[in-house]
Amino acid sequence: SFSQRNDIGNLLENFVFMELKRSFNLNENLFYWRTTSGTEVDFIIKKGNELIPIEVKAKNFNTSKISRSFRSFINTYKPRTALIINMNFSANVKIEGCNVLFVPAYLL
Repeated sequence: SFSQRNDIGNLLENFVFMELKRSFNLNENLFYWRTTSGTEVDFIIKKGNELIPIEVKAKNFNTSKISRSFRSFINTYKPRTALIINMNFSANVKIEGCNVLFVPAYLL
């Protein structure tokens, strides 16, 4: 089954990448973020002066857990909106003035 594959994280990340490119035509405005210490965010959409970070997690959530690297990006760049794409969980959480939306991948 899909959920038992060893490469589920890579498959989901690739799916999200293709949906972002198809939906938003982001050829020049889609990036990733990685620091020298290895902290990373999977995708960053740049719309004008606004940055929208997107983290992809191929797991089921039952609470609005936000990774340290995602919090670090939010604290540093102060985006208004951020997305965490996951397998099953919907929520809207406010952190440091940022709306963090948890979105199940099947809704993309």
